[in-house]
Amino acid sequence: MSVSLVSASCRTTSGPAAANVTAQAEEIDTSREELRALLASELLRQRRAWQNAEQQVHGELRFPQRVEPGAQRLAMVHCHTDRLYTPADRTSVSGGEGPPPYPLSTMISSKVSRVAVCPNWLPGEPADSRTLAPQHLLASASPALLHQFSRQLIERLLAALARHPTDSWLRSQTVRVLTENRDVATADSALRSCLGGTAGECDFLRGYVRDAAGEWQTASQLFDAALNALTPSERCKWSSVEPLIDPRESQQYRAMPCSTRQALDAAMWWLATPLFSDAGNRRFTEHIARLIRNQMVSAIDFDAHHDLRPANGSDAVAAMRLRYGWPQHLFWAGSGEDRAHTRYQGARNAPPFPAAEYASSNSSTMSSLRAGQRPHEVRDSDFVVDRSLTASADVWPHEFYLHPKGYIGRLLKSQLAVLRRPSSALVLFGTTLEGGVVDRITASSGTFGLYFSSGPGAFERLQERAGSTSQRYVLSALVRSSGIISVEYSPDHGPLAAAVSRFGVPAETLVPLAAGQCAVSEPMLIQASAVAGLGITDVQSGLLGDLQLLSPKRIGVAWESYGGGSDDSETTLLRVVQAAAAHPMVRLGRSLGLAARPVGTIALSWKDGGVSRVRLEGDSATATRFHEVVIDLATLGKGSYELEIEVTRSGCTPARSARQFSIVR
Repeated sequence: MSVSLVSASCRTTSGPAAANVTAQAEEIDTSREELRALLASELLRQRRAWQNAEQQVHGELRFPQRVEPGAQRLAMVHCHTDRLYTPADRTSVSGGEGPPPYPLSTMISSKVSRVAVCPNWLPGEPADSRTLAPQHLLASASPALLHQFSRQLIERLLAALARHPTDSWLRSQTVRVLTENRDVATADSALRSCLGGTAGECDFLRGYVRDAAGEWQTASQLFDAALNALTPSERCKWSSVEPLIDPRESQQYRAMPCSTRQALDAAMWWLATPLFSDAGNRRFTEHIARLIRNQMVSAIDFDAHHDLRPANGSDAVAAMRLRYGWPQHLFWAGSGEDRAHTRYQGARNAPPFPAAEYASSNSSTMSSLRAGQRPHEVRDSDFVVDRSLTASADVWPHEFYLHPKGYIGRLLKSQLAVLRRPSSALVLFGTTLEGGVVDRITASSGTFGLYFSSGPGAFERLQERAGSTSQRYVLSALVRSSGIISVEYSPDHGPLAAAVSRFGVPAETLVPLAAGQCAVSEPMLIQASAVAGLGITDVQSGLLGDLQLLSPKRIGVAWESYGGGSDDSETTLLRVVQAAAAHPMVRLGRSLGLAARPVGTIALSWKDGGVSRVRLEGDSATATRFHEVVIDLATLGKGSYELEIEVTRSGCTPARSARQFSIVR
């Protein structure tokens, strides 16, 4: 970072005051060296306490032990970039699978040495309480320290800072020690007369203290003030999402100029907002706090768990802490492993050699770079796959965040529709929680909310209602500008903070159609019993929240067509085809007579009203027709399908839309 919170405040001078300035500099340096030694001594005391606690749990572990979870943990300890770690025997003594082959998908390599870190999920789901001291179960933003810093160190730091209020190193280390001791009141007091330093330094530190106090919204405001005090190039470095995105996207990101990256960063952080119901972006606040803490701890060559000298690969440790936060637990295999690593590393690194372990309650919120470039088209598929959906140990996101309320999952079963209205869009969202959300819900009741954001920092509650895991829900609201919709279910209690579904509302949905232009909404699958000729009311009462259908017989289909005059003739084609046959190239082949029509599909065609119920919807700018029909799916077997709607009106090119669903038995 070009903005440092730990550098010394010193200037060259000459003339009569030179002797006084030199004497003051010597006094600062002497005081600082004594304080540095005292701080280092206390960090070593914390290290010994951590190592003793580790050995009390599992004793000394020596490779090639093959008993899980020890083998997996030891594999993460043996994390080097100069050779592949491939044990000759990958079978455990208990008959199970041994440690995984290298390179591990979680590896973060140093850019200056052969050191790497390989973070790991904690053994057990949730974290195994038998292997963790209570102090290790702190949030990822908090240190896993068994002992607080001493009163002696704190008093010495406060006294030195009172004598030298413009010294950045003293100020940052005082804040570090006090916040890690959770003494935010004294930290606040120490920053009241914050003087000098680099641009934004005092606001960064004040924001860090507020964040440590749990006042993240105040911290966010202070961080914004600090960022606004920086130059554009400095802001680019602080807000950069590069460490948190897929490495395959990094080259494209780095090729952009700062001005382009700033706009993209703003969009990416907007999409990464953990919960819109928080009315603010906790994830970005956490990111800035992690940056500040990384800078603070780098002022000493080591901390309780790692060697932090730059030449020894501290950049890998810093990258891990920035991407994932401070680990919930650090596994230490014992002094024997440390000695073996020291010999192997040839003094290129210093012990201890721990393996960082994170709890499964962490959540990833960052989207793909493509989504950041077109945020108003975002869908759930643009976010990291929910790890709870797979047992693969290789599923490791590029970042994560621990919300104070718990884990953030995805609503797995839902149906979305966006319908045109005069200068607005009607959003309808159907979902079901039973079997359709991560398996962390322990409460039977909670709150469903529909939230909207037109841009970073602008959040609006559209609809909230009590919910139950055994019910189907349909939420609806009018949206009058482009932006992002977030559907959030928050249980009343349990380890799940919320289950979320997020999607964009593009600007073109809100623009009236041009003369001669026609369009058709996505078809909406509704309960057959809900088809009653009442227009959109039928959808609001019967929209399916699960598109995985169980042995369906009859189902309702609803859609809207737009454009032309209200009296214009309209021809509709409805098809249900197997998903593989719906591929654009296959569809083109069928149209050219090069591919046969798929077997076992449904095709209906009619003119004007035909077999469907039609209802005119009032729209001052665009003629709108609502259609609904009941179709029989009994002839379809198990598999994935696409339901296509194609509408042709006189004077318009044909308009087409589709929705996929599946039959599971």
